[in-house]
Amino acid sequence: GPPGPPGPSGSSLRYGSGKTHLTRFVFSCLLNNLGLTLICSVFSLKLNLVALNQPHSGDMMGLDMADRMCFEQAKAMGLAPNYRAFISSHRQDLVHVVYPGFRQTLPVTNLRGDMMFRNWRSIFTGNGGPINTRIPIYSFDGRDVLADPFWPQKSVWHGSTSQGLRATDKHCETWRADHVSVMGQSSSLTSGLLMGQETRSCSNEYIVLCIETHKNP
Repeated sequence: GPPGPPGPSGSSLRYGSGKTHLTRFVFSCLLNNLGLTLICSVFSLKLNLVALNQPHSGDMMGLDMADRMCFEQAKAMGLAPNYRAFISSHRQDLVHVVYPGFRQTLPVTNLRGDMMFRNWRSIFTGNGGPINTRIPIYSFDGRDVLADPFWPQKSVWHGSTSQGLRATDKHCETWRADHVSVMGQSSSLTSGLLMGQETRSCSNEYIVLCIETHKNP
């Protein structure tokens, strides 16, 4: 397979077996702030935004299957399996996918640890979620979906309004339809927006993202 991105942050988050190890680590970072600034920043907690390893039409066999693909592909790469699909559906608003305690406290990064958003909530202010298109978005197996021709269409399904709420009748019939006449809400990443508002046919095969919903204690 292709080489993965250097130093995926998920694999470096194994501080130990519990809260004590994490507390000690953070405390040592604070004590040695001048000498360990770089190390502390590398190991700081963050929420990863990662793409599934293949593009998908609007038929993902439903939200539960999309979530399961995120869970299983994360687990296969040795990451904590705390990932769910970055989509809204008829029974879910994307903005609420991340656990409440993690929505404003942690930056959202790519798999290498490059910051994309200062926190989860900042994606959904209504301005389309601007992204720096020079920052790669990696799949779980380490490919840059913005550059890799395996994803010919550089758009992402999200089924949402710019505020991260479900977009009525724009979720490819609850992510079970790929008919050309059925529509889903998407965003062209090359436009520099993660939450752009483009209604497209569910027959298109687009990038599907997964978001880390929380950190284990």
